Amino acid sequence: MKNIFFIATISLFISACNPKTNVWFNDIKTSIEKRAATKPDSIVVTYNEDSTARFEHYFSGGSEYKVNTFSQDLFIESDTFYLVMESLYNSDKTFELRKGWFSDHTLQFEGVLYQGLYYGPFTLYYPNGKVNSRGTRYKDEDIGIWEKWNDDGTFVGNTDYKNANKEDAIRQIKFVE
Repeated sequence: MKNIFFIATISLFISACNPKTNVWFNDIKTSIEKRAATKPDSIVVTYNEDSTARFEHYFSGGSEYKVNTFSQDLFIESDTFYLVMESLYNSDKTFELRKGWFSDHTLQFEGVLYQGLYYGPFTLYYPNGKVNSRGTRYKDEDIGIWEKWNDDGTFVGNTDYKNANKEDAIRQIKFVE
């Protein structure tokens, strides 16, 4: 019985950490982050209707490659904005690396969108920087095994959202810079 439990646990762990999908994600992330390091030709700043959000659009060679979204802390009277989301794009904007930030500048989440929907590995963080949960998304849907931790880093367990076979389809999506 112990051997069956051990084998089941190992297979859940392996499916939660599919190395091929992680390679797909990391290749896209690296390429997009390299492009985002480009010095901008211009930066256009816009605001939402009530001026509580500011958007910085970065352009190089006539192409937008980054949008930073800033928000005001609505709980205090201040003109100070803080980064809440960073969107980095490939050349035709079919791929986006999106990162969300807590008000204290720590990473809140990270994932890749393809044509506006999340695909591949997705990670949520606690404000202290520890991983909250991690798994895979396909067309914004959680699929396969998702791992969950407490904010102190203690592993809580796994949730199986099924459809792990969709990871094969994710890896078929070809990244074009």
